[in-house]
This record gives sequence, structure tokens and C-alpha cells, in this order.
Amino acid sequence: MQRVSRDIRARHPELADVFIRKQFPNKLLIVIKERVPLAIIALKSPYLSDAEAFILPFKSTYGDLPKIIGIHPRQIQLFAKTPSLRLKKALNLLKELEKAKILPEYKVSQIDVAQYSDITFDFKNRIKVKMGQGDFVRKISLLGKVLTELKAADTAPKYIDMRFDSPIIRP
Repeated sequence: MQRVSRDIRARHPELADVFIRKQFPNKLLIVIKERVPLAIIALKSPYLSDAEAFILPFKSTYGDLPKIIGIHPRQIQLFAKTPSLRLKKALNLLKELEKAKILPEYKVSQIDVAQYSDITFDFKNRIKVKMGQGDFVRKISLLGKVLTELKAADTAPKYIDMRFDSPIIRP
């Protein structure tokens, strides 16, 4: 049964996993776990990526997922995990933002990884955030506090710079 499971995964790499179990007396139970798209890689033809940087083999039809820009097309291979450090960094940022559960109205629309050392992203409400390259957990925690304070003060900035110890906020 493991051989059949490996064969199915080899023929359908868009599946995250395949489990096969025998149910007595005469049935097989096949459980398929699909890959879940996390972001759209914005190229000439946009493609989907899951959380593990696996490029799904079909074009994007998910309009509400965040777009990742700044990735070179040669680093993208369909049916495979991409070696792109830029994509992995962007996906890591998305996962950390999701874990932090920042206010629901703050959803990421786009992440720009063109400059690896200076990652920026935009919220759908048009706030641009500069994150730099590291310590996303601390920066996102601080960003959540800043956004909560700004919402309480009924202030909507256009730009927040999280690269330093204290955030810089510009109206």
C-alpha cells in the first residue's frame, strides 16, 4: 500500500499527502490531503504557492490571496518546492502575520521581496509596512500593538517602518 501511495503522490504532486488503509473485509480507504494555496506569485502568469513554497501546477483563480512580487521567474518551477529564499521569506512573514492575528481589517494584499534585505508589504487598507529582513515575530507583535493604538486614536497612517527598535509612523 505504501508503494501505491508513493505512486499516486508521484503522479499528482499537487497533493500534499495520500493515505491508503485497508478496511476489512474488501475495501480500501484512500484519504487525500490537498495543498492549500497561501499566496499568489505575481509573474506574467500568476501561480499559487502553498506554505512550503510548493508551486501549484495551475494558474491562480484566488483573487483574495496576497500577491508576492519581486521573485525572479527562473526560480519558479511548477510541481516542485522552489529554492527561492525570497519566496520562503515572504511565506514566513505571511505565516507569522496569520499567527499573530492582527486586527481582522488588516489583511495583506501584497508583499514585495525585490530587495531581500528590505521586505515591505501592503495592507488592503493601503498602509505600507517596511519590515526589513529579520526578527518577524518581535516586529509583528509590536506592529499589532501599534495598529491597535492607531485604531483607538482613529488615525490611519500611510506608512509604518518596523526596521528599527521603535516604529516610525508617517501619516
